[in-house]
Amino acid sequence: MAIRFSCPSCQQPIEVDDNWGGQAVACPYCRRVVTAPRESTWPPGDVPVASPASGAFAPPPPPIGRPAEQVYGPPPRSTGGGVSSAGWALMLAIFAAVLAFAGTMLWWVGLYEAAIRQVGENAAPEQLQRAAQQIMMGGKAPVSPAAVTTLAVGILCGIAALALALRSFIADERHYVKAGAACLIGALIVVCQGLMVLMLLQQGGA
Repeated sequence: MAIRFSCPSCQQPIEVDDNWGGQAVACPYCRRVVTAPRESTWPPGDVPVASPASGAFAPPPPPIGRPAEQVYGPPPRSTGGGVSSAGWALMLAIFAAVLAFAGTMLWWVGLYEAAIRQVGENAAPEQLQRAAQQIMMGGKAPVSPAAVTTLAVGILCGIAALALALRSFIADERHYVKAGAACLIGALIVVCQGLMVLMLLQQGGA
């Protein structure tokens, strides 16, 4: 007795021995591993069909008692159609960069306002620049809570981006460009903005 059925993937007819019923076999046409039914589902007397074990280009069927994944390897990993860890990592890294830029601008605005208070509103740009440099060199730069908070949130987003990028590498999602870009941006944000926050906190405590 033989079991005849159509391949669920390519719809081609397949014939296997009855002892392969309910077992994993390889389709001789599309080479997909499918489960053979226990009874024939293909009409008898139709065109001759090929056995999956005798096809010239078909891989041999897995032996009884061993799962098909041990012979043909596990199926490709699927991300479920949603955003991968690398995608989230890149978005977080970009958001961290935006927060870092905003925090830096807030700090510069505070420094500029301190320079204006020192030399007056009608001072020339060169005088304002020298006053800002003197304030920075003297360790008296104003510490804006908004700037520190924005920079700190940016650092946290950079750390999260690094963690998600590493998760993408470990899970082998194969989004290497996104994960690599997220690692680079996140590392720059964490290091540079971390040093800036430390400098602001030291000036605030001076």
